[in-house]
Amino acid sequence: MRGLIKKIYNPKTILFFIVGILLYVQFNITRWNRSQIFEWDVKVYYAYLPAAFIYGDLHMKYFDTIPEIADYAWYSLDPNGNRYLKGSMGVAIMYMPSFFAVHIWQWLTGGDMSGYSKPYQMAISLNALLFLYLGLLALYKLLCMFYKKSVSIITLILTVFATNILYYATNEPGLTHIYSFTLCSFFILYVVKWFHKPTLLTAFVIGLLLGVISLIRLPNLIIAVIIPLYGATSLEKLKQNMSLIFGNYFHCILVAVAFVLIWLPQLLYWKVVTGQYFFYTYGEESFNFANPQIFNLLFSYRKGWFVYTPLSLAAIAGIFILKERTRGFRMAIIVFLILQIYIASSWWCWWYGGCFGQRVMIDILPLMAIPLAAFVSYILAHINWRKILLSVVVAFILILNIIQSFQYRYTIIHWDSMTKKAYWHVFMKLHKPKDMAQYLEKPAYIYDKVPEEPSSE
Repeated sequence: MRGLIKKIYNPKTILFFIVGILLYVQFNITRWNRSQIFEWDVKVYYAYLPAAFIYGDLHMKYFDTIPEIADYAWYSLDPNGNRYLKGSMGVAIMYMPSFFAVHIWQWLTGGDMSGYSKPYQMAISLNALLFLYLGLLALYKLLCMFYKKSVSIITLILTVFATNILYYATNEPGLTHIYSFTLCSFFILYVVKWFHKPTLLTAFVIGLLLGVISLIRLPNLIIAVIIPLYGATSLEKLKQNMSLIFGNYFHCILVAVAFVLIWLPQLLYWKVVTGQYFFYTYGEESFNFANPQIFNLLFSYRKGWFVYTPLSLAAIAGIFILKERTRGFRMAIIVFLILQIYIASSWWCWWYGGCFGQRVMIDILPLMAIPLAAFVSYILAHINWRKILLSVVVAFILILNIIQSFQYRYTIIHWDSMTKKAYWHVFMKLHKPKDMAQYLEKPAYIYDKVPEEPSSE
């Protein structure tokens, strides 16, 4: 009996159980059953793979000659009319394990090898859960360096089921966020490992991770601030960190080499399709750093981080109760969080289109899990009535997130037009009110102006 309990309590078993729940949800939603995984931005991220490995045409002219896949074409045009993919290829790199596995299977079984049939879509959907499992495992190992196993496991459960990871792992698994979460989990883990025992291999892995993280979403490159700030509890300690980093100059070179190796295919792709090694793919879309929408990013009913992911407040509170062993993260977390909020709120579309909550903040959840674990540890230590009350609040937040994920999936919560009145009108409701439309307010969008493709005549 004791052996059975030990197996059940095994963290890998618990992580399998967590991912198993998400898999069950995937199996029982419309997107899966109707092969609706390749939609919106996913069309762009994924297109690198069939273009390079199936059709051998980075200019994507094959969309014109194969009607069956024409609906999956979503490319932009440069000033010369050349077709290019707006998103970088970081997510496509993460898709590769499942893409190649299903492509080989289709070849062996004589199946549809177009790259867009149902098996390919299922593979990409399952790929997200595979990487989420790996990311949770890395985050668990990181947390266990500083916290008890029970605290680490509870923190992981809250991170998945009390944030919008729940929605994006099940309903929109093709997007960037699960992969950014996983890569950031590994990045923080390897930074900590390097400071405990600097090795060339660890440095090289850090460079690779930093390369893919930035290739998925360039602003996430700011996670590199963790490197000098980890353990920097004073100015003297920061100086020691810098001496350690630059004292291992060959390690720094390896990080740079690994980073460039990851980015090299992207630069070559831009050169092939646009004639330039460095190419800004977002046209007129840009950041407005002089007018960041910080209040809206955090508090608005349209997409406020604190409104749709209130667990973030517990994580922020945890920053100020970090204990001796984790206090070295405090400065890194604070600086990174400030930069993340400032940059994310400066994007012209601070609500990031149709999405559940502030999806851009999923990327920072691995780092925020450290103070969240401190908050959980605080509750579990010496229970009193105040901590019981906090436990009830956290439990409510978990239930609220599950309900709001359901609401968003069935458009009870609108994808981009929520207001204060709309939010409270549907609060905790499982059916959309017939008068919902009168409470919504459509945001103003700015679209790229790209030239028409030149005629072949």
